[in-house]
This record gives sequence, C-alpha cells and structure tokens, in this order.
Amino acid sequence: MTIPRQTFDAATADLHQGVNLVEASAGTGKTFAIAMLVLRFVTEFGFPLQNILVVTFTKAATEELKERIRARLASARELLAASQGPAAGQRTDPALASWRSGLATRGIPDRLARQRLEMALLDMDLAPVFTIHGFCQRMLQEQALESGQLFDFELIKDISAHQSQVVEDYWRQHIYPLSPLHCSLITSNFSGPAELYKSVRGAAKKGARIEPPAPTPEDALALFDRSLSRLSDWWQHRAATLHSRLQEALGEGKFTKGLTDKLADWWQQLDTFLCNGGLQLPENMNFLTSCRIMEALNGHKFRSGGGQSSDDKKRAFIATLPLPEQELAAVLQAWSDVTLAFRMGLVRELATGLGQTLRRRNLLSFDDLVLQLEEALLSQQGPALRQIIGKRYQAAMIDEFQDTDDSQYTIFSTLFAGRKQAGNAPAPSVESVREGHRATIGAGHFLYLIGDPKQAIYTFRGADIYSYFKAREQADIHLNLARNFRSHPDLLEAVNQLFQLRDNAFAAAELPYFPVIAAKSADDGQLLDNGRKMPVMVYCQLDTAPDSKNGRWSSSRA
Repeated sequence: MTIPRQTFDAATADLHQGVNLVEASAGTGKTFAIAMLVLRFVTEFGFPLQNILVVTFTKAATEELKERIRARLASARELLAASQGPAAGQRTDPALASWRSGLATRGIPDRLARQRLEMALLDMDLAPVFTIHGFCQRMLQEQALESGQLFDFELIKDISAHQSQVVEDYWRQHIYPLSPLHCSLITSNFSGPAELYKSVRGAAKKGARIEPPAPTPEDALALFDRSLSRLSDWWQHRAATLHSRLQEALGEGKFTKGLTDKLADWWQQLDTFLCNGGLQLPENMNFLTSCRIMEALNGHKFRSGGGQSSDDKKRAFIATLPLPEQELAAVLQAWSDVTLAFRMGLVRELATGLGQTLRRRNLLSFDDLVLQLEEALLSQQGPALRQIIGKRYQAAMIDEFQDTDDSQYTIFSTLFAGRKQAGNAPAPSVESVREGHRATIGAGHFLYLIGDPKQAIYTFRGADIYSYFKAREQADIHLNLARNFRSHPDLLEAVNQLFQLRDNAFAAAELPYFPVIAAKSADDGQLLDNGRKMPVMVYCQLDTAPDSKNGRWSSSRA
C-alpha cells in the first residue's frame, strides 16, 4: 500500500519551519495532532502558549480544541510528575510515552519541560484559539492604526436587510429608467429585485471568477437593438415568402395539430412586433428555428423510406424554408447577453456598494472582517502590520484548512509563510498570493495547514478547492495523517476498494485518493446479526438514468 509523501506522527516527527501541509481523512486524528503539536511547541521549543496560534472554523470547535489542548498539557505534566512511573494498572498513553522519549533525545530535561507546562497551564485562558473571523476581528481591533480600521466598528451577523437595500436600489437605478421593451428583457426572466438577486447569490464574493465575461448593460442593450433591427429588415423583405411556404405545408398536414392551431396567432404577434414595434418581445420569438420546426413536424408525413430516415426527410423539408436562423439567433443571444450584463452589474454593486453601505454605518459583516484584514496586509501599511502580528506568533496551525478560501489563505500565507534562513541571511522577498504584490516576510514561523481536501469538493460548504491546490503547490513539506483510529479495519478496506474502482475518484487529477491504514485491529469489534458476521459495506450501482440527456442521475431521483 502506497502512502503519499511523509506519514506524520505528531508525537515524534521533526518539526519544520515554513509551510507544512498535513493532509488527513476522517478519523485520522486532526484534533489530536493539533493538541500534540501545541504540547511539543511548549515543551521542546519553549514557546509561550499565547504565541501559538490555533485557528478553526466554528466556535464549538474552538472550545473543543481548548479543552483537548488543556487535557493534553495536563496529562503530559502528570506523566513527568510520576517519578516512579505510572501507578499499578495505569496504562501510559503511547503518544505521550513517545513524546517523553523524544525529550530525552533532544536534550530537554523533565524539570524544564515540566516548568514550561506549568506556565502554559496557568496561561491557558490566554491561549489564542480562534475562529478565522475571530482572529481577523482581534487583529483589526488591536491594530486599528496599522490596519486603517475604525476602533469602534460594530460586527453584525445578519446583513440581509442591508443587502436587500442595495439590491432594491440597484433595481430602481438601472431597471426603472429603461424603455418598456428593454425592461421586458429583464422582467421576463426576473419578476423583481429579489428574483434577480437569487440568480447571482454567492457570486459577489471577492476574487470570484465569473464565466463568461459580460458586456456592460449599455453595450448589451445597443447590441440587442442592432440585432433586432436586422431581424426586422429580414422580416420586411422575406416574411411573405416564408408565410406562403408554411401555409402550403399546413394544407398538406405536415405539422402537428399543436402548431396548426397556434401558427396564425403566433405569426400575427411576430408580424405586429417586427413591423410596428412593441412593448415586449413575443413569447414565440424562437419558434422559427430549425429545432422548433423539427419538433412540430408530423412524423406520419415523414416516414422513413427510399433510403432516407424520417429525420433525414424532415431536415430536407426544413432546408426548403427561408428561415431567419442567423438573425433570430443573434437576437436571442443579444437578449441573453442583456440578462447577463444586468446580473453582473448587480454582482459588482454587491461587491462594492454593500461594503460602502455598511462602512457608512460603521458596520462590518463576518466576510468583511476577512477582506479588511487582507486588504490591510497588502496595503502600504502592510509591512508594519505584518511585522507586529508576525512577532506575536511563533507557530500557527490552521484546522479544517480545506474550507479556507482565497482571501483567508492570503492572510495566513502573508503572515506566516516565511522561509527558514541559514545563519544571519536576511529573509527573502516572496510573492504574495495576490498578483503584483510583494512583501518581505519574517523568517522562522512554523505554519501547519491541517485538513481533508476530499471535503472541499462540496460547493454547499463554501469551500474553495482551488485555494487548497494553491497551498499544496506552495507548501515546503507535505505530510499525511494515514492512520484511522475510528473505524474497523474491514470497513476501511471496503472504503479503500470503493474509491479505487476508477481513476480520479473525486473528478480532479490534483485530488487523488490515498488508502487509509487501520490503527485498530480486527478484534476491536464486529457487526453481527443474530451472531452472524455481516458485511461492513453493501453498495449498488445504478444503470444510466432513463429520460436523461447525459444518462446521469440527479441526487433526488437516485
């Protein structure tokens, strides 16, 4: 079984300055590893507890981490205090036993390690264990001058009311002044500002890349008018010929009853609109395309025969019709571009206008905390701010790193991604994650990025797998928590087999699946049914989905 890179044992492995990426899986002991690293930084390096930063993603996780760190430090102190060894019947934690052996190897006496632990436990309330937003808030408040942030800003959890105000203002300013026809291009898809916002929700995040690029609303409307004018010219000169051919085909029964009943009304609407103008586009704008005509043809009149299939005969008939394919396609594409342009206009307004609205009221959202600290670190005042924060922490551990987005990674890499230097050589100037910015980073930090990249593929989590890939490329050392302490070996074997059934199990070559090793033995439990051993995993594979264009199942149908 191949284990990627270096298998990481937090109790005994050499600890390195720079960026250490620790890839984990469920049950492999991420929280245990963090607590063990804090213990080692305190005892082996003599770092004060308040100089060891731990960042995670929820308040509940911060409380759990504090308790686990406290328990690990207390257990280590008790081990060192037991001069005669563990009491009868008491089993020494194997990880702590390995750690204590490492102290002797590194020349650190028990007395010194115990003193450091006593001090750390006294300082436990000062331990900097934060959520990402809590860390950003603390830095902005304590370094208000260097960050350019007001001292007394108010943090608000719910910005929906302010967000709705920005969306409604955008609708009033940009949709109300339009002509009735131009306005109908938007309202035919979105009944109001709330519906327009739903179509871009989540896209206004800083650094998000939107594809395809959108024109400005003014350019999109001008292109629509030109396209519509060309279609109108075509209609003036060729509609009569097309109408005659369609009427002839109707008389021969070549169309289904649905089109036969509607064609007269559809034609009248199009003729009135294209000849005289109108307040909104007819609903049947796209019915004069090859695809729509093909759908409306009566199959009984186009039976296969004479060496031709039914579809071949239908296509041959459609080729005789003078359809405005190019002109109509240009109008429909221009209509789509108008919609995209106004949606992207709202994205830009939310990205800038919402922040301005909140700042006028001296308010900050949770996302603003991250963006404000990132901007401050990359600003002209950034070097002073980076120096202050960099001196405060000697080691940093980022838990659940797979959930870190680009802005959050910029903060941690800018502050702590320094390189260890030989002798007294000065720290190098390293490129920031943000293009065009260069910053001198102090050397000597220990940065451990701990997470499970397999969890970052889920969009609903808000994770950014590409930020994780970027961190992986820039990491100095790649480590792996390969042993699962939670699950039975048989289950782990089944999971390993399942995810190795095909290459790229997670649909990305950059995210391979590495087998997990069982830390438990086969004697640690069995799944039984009336005394009979049951299989640990049963799975089935569905055939291609019926009535699906690509054969794929939706989650609800599956």
